[in-house]
Amino acid sequence: MEEQATGDQNYRFNYVFIGDQNKPIVLFLHGFMGCWQDFQEIADLLQPAFCCLLVDLPGHGKTEVSSDRYYQMPEVAMAIVNLLKQLSIPRCFLIGYSMGGRLALYLAVFFSEYFIKVVL
Repeated sequence: MEEQATGDQNYRFNYVFIGDQNKPIVLFLHGFMGCWQDFQEIADLLQPAFCCLLVDLPGHGKTEVSSDRYYQMPEVAMAIVNLLKQLSIPRCFLIGYSMGGRLALYLAVFFSEYFIKVVL
């Protein structure tokens, strides 16, 4: 498990994969004041059957955002979708807690084609 970063001119997401990337992917979105490590214990338990993608959301952890205007929900949601595209993940499971749950709900409503199931 090694932290990685990718993004575009507006976002540079910090993230880790835990597990075999050939297995079904579960994307975890942490709560306010959290970071990707909040879900590490759960990911360790799930990794025999799943690959867990743990992301630092904008304003948290090591993820970088170019401007305050990119903290808006629609922009962050589109950036998460773009991250999935960059990582060649066409569909995944989605789990969101607290602030990450609100973002997950937005993603499920407006980008449902990317998510198999959603847990809030």
